[in-house]
Amino acid sequence: MADAPLDLLLDAVAASLNAATLSVDLTAEVTYRPLVALKGLSTAKLWVTPAGRTSEMSTRTQDEDRWTVFVAIQQKVDVSTRATMKAMNTLANEVWEHLRRRDMTVSGKRYAWQQSATVQGGDAGYVPEHVETLRAFTSVIQITYMAMG
Repeated sequence: MADAPLDLLLDAVAASLNAATLSVDLTAEVTYRPLVALKGLSTAKLWVTPAGRTSEMSTRTQDEDRWTVFVAIQQKVDVSTRATMKAMNTLANEVWEHLRRRDMTVSGKRYAWQQSATVQGGDAGYVPEHVETLRAFTSVIQITYMAMG
């Protein structure tokens, strides 16, 4: 049985991140349930997970399919110092810039980048409530791709 297009897209996004030069040494992993105990967050985690799919009619005979993925970055932080927060925020910005306007090609099919957005934390780029309650930096980037052809 062949992998579904979304699975292949998730793998392509993870592979692209793993090929990128980032300021923190880590491996992007595809997961469908990015939950980990806080003690497991002593090192930075980078997850690629499905977020959704939409289809709409573009002509009478063709649809436009859009695929959305979440890229999540998480690490336990020492809130008494800026160093870890600064490093994680830098990493989140690097991931954002790496994926922005980057199309993915999967099995010969092009998925054109359409939009990037931060989820929750808004302009902060991370979830402040996680820092306050969990002592963990969490940044979630939502990326939308349109299937071409």
